Amino acid sequence: MTKRLSIGAQQQFKAQSAVVLLLIVFFLSNCKDKTFDEPPLARVYDSYLFFSDIQEQVPESLTGADSTVFVQNLIVNWGREQLMINKALFNLEEKNEEIEALVSKYRNDLMKFAYQQAYLNQNLDTTITTEQIAAYYEENAYNFELKENILRATYFVVPTGTPQLTDIRRKFKSQKEKDWEEVVQYATVFATDISLEDTTWVSYSELAKILPIENYNPVDFLRRNKLLVLEDEEQVYFLRIEEYKFKESVSPLQYVTETIRNILLNKRKLETIQKMEKKLVEDAYEKKAFEIY
Repeated sequence: MTKRLSIGAQQQFKAQSAVVLLLIVFFLSNCKDKTFDEPPLARVYDSYLFFSDIQEQVPESLTGADSTVFVQNLIVNWGREQLMINKALFNLEEKNEEIEALVSKYRNDLMKFAYQQAYLNQNLDTTITTEQIAAYYEENAYNFELKENILRATYFVVPTGTPQLTDIRRKFKSQKEKDWEEVVQYATVFATDISLEDTTWVSYSELAKILPIENYNPVDFLRRNKLLVLEDEEQVYFLRIEEYKFKESVSPLQYVTETIRNILLNKRKLETIQKMEKKLVEDAYEKKAFEIY
């Protein structure tokens, strides 16, 4: 089925086609003394646009009139940008040196950063041991003050119509290991949301996104509850709190392990770069490629 353009689109396409045709005639007349590997699509002063410059921007799915309109828009946008740049160069001539200096600095910074990253990729030892993390924590624990209340807990959520809920409520609050094993098996089968990993610390605010505890005072809630069953019209929530830490106390090691790992890795990156730069200067001195007068 052939795709038909609306009357407005047809008029716009005809107008753009006419403009492009005039531009091509103008370009050919101005380019007759120049040789190119491919015919230019557009020119702004001494800058030329070729199809190879925009080829990757043209979706392969576009064909026919749609493709032509898309390319025409790319040409017009390129021309607008080039004209703006030339206008800026003309009107900001007194700032050209300042701009060129900024461009040069930005280019040098990019080159330096790219080389540093390549050097780190080849030379950086990224292994951070648990012993190194623990040692850093012991020396800097005072820097890891908690910004929020956190806890270690297990929880699971089941629909209100789930069978044997009365029995599971009783066993959930039991102190017997056998009862807890049955609760875990039950949760594994029926829970719609579950976390039985009690070694992971989570923030109270994150847990409140899962369980309906946002209306509780966090300090009172954590102090008063160890085993808790909450219920709404659709779900029953089971929560067992293993341990908690209040805001402004020192973070447990496990809670900040990844933070410390990143700190140590960043310090190692900095040291590696500094050693590389020091050796670079020393080698340049030795080869007399760097001299200070």
